[in-house]
Amino acid sequence: MTLVPEKVNSEIVKADLTGGYMITGEVVSEEDKGWRVGLGLSKDHGLEGVDGWVTTAEAKKSGSDLLPGQIVRAVISAVTAGGRVMQLSVNQDLIAESQISEVSTVGSLLPGHQVSALITSVDGAGLNVQVCGFYEGTLDLAHLEITEDDIEDQFKVGKKVRPSPI
Repeated sequence: MTLVPEKVNSEIVKADLTGGYMITGEVVSEEDKGWRVGLGLSKDHGLEGVDGWVTTAEAKKSGSDLLPGQIVRAVISAVTAGGRVMQLSVNQDLIAESQISEVSTVGSLLPGHQVSALITSVDGAGLNVQVCGFYEGTLDLAHLEITEDDIEDQFKVGKKVRPSPI
């Protein structure tokens, strides 16, 4: 396992770098009005030279002290400068609430992302779901906090379910 941005973010594609996307980066340097954050995005996906930026005001508002070399989880709040700079938020509440419903490629779905899931079938044991159109899985009845009698009333095929914020 690693947190090195060049390895973690190597498969992310540009189309998925939008507001609300959670990403891991490394604080590269402190500048006059904030911090430059290296995202380790791949030149193979047309993202060479794309960096993150956390303003001093954002860091103070979030109560974060950033240091060069520090690994940070952040949420993209805006894409600026022709897509070359990702304005980042290090607000832990925003990070905890960020969710992904779709991605262009499976490589843009990273560990730690919260996802919504499409219900593909409902039975007494739980739900069968599809995540981001790539993965299929099950949600066991024990994790849904309802009884077997209530499952078909509360969950319908074709609806999306989302986890509660952490």
